[in-house]
Amino acid sequence: MKPLAVIAVGLALLLPAVLAADDKKDDKAAKLLGTWEITKVEGRFADMPFEHTALRGATLTFTKDGKLVVAQKNRDGQELKLEGTYKVEGDKLITKLRGFLNEDLSNTETIKKLTDNELELVSSGVDGDTVASLRKKKEKDK
Repeated sequence: MKPLAVIAVGLALLLPAVLAADDKKDDKAAKLLGTWEITKVEGRFADMPFEHTALRGATLTFTKDGKLVVAQKNRDGQELKLEGTYKVEGDKLITKLRGFLNEDLSNTETIKKLTDNELELVSSGVDGDTVASLRKKKEKDK
């Protein structure tokens, strides 16, 4: 009977830690909710003026139900949107999008920084890392 008591005490001690880890994951996902605008890109696009990259002015909108919308305007001012899903696993942001030609644009990025107003995502590739800085758009900015 004594071993069962030891196991029960051990589980009781671990339960708060497990619940706290789930809360932190939920906190990260909750902080992502809303619309974020890319403000800076460093890395693979660093040698290209930011205003000339396709990322200029792009927004990412995360919803409670795990949906993601990436929107940007082309050079003619026409808004282009890609829709998909996202999930957060630890410090990883996993996105699944379909391109305009139905190509798979799935990606996994590392969440380097996440506050109520700032987000930094690191994407690793064969050319090196790219760090995208985003700021959360306020309701009046949208």
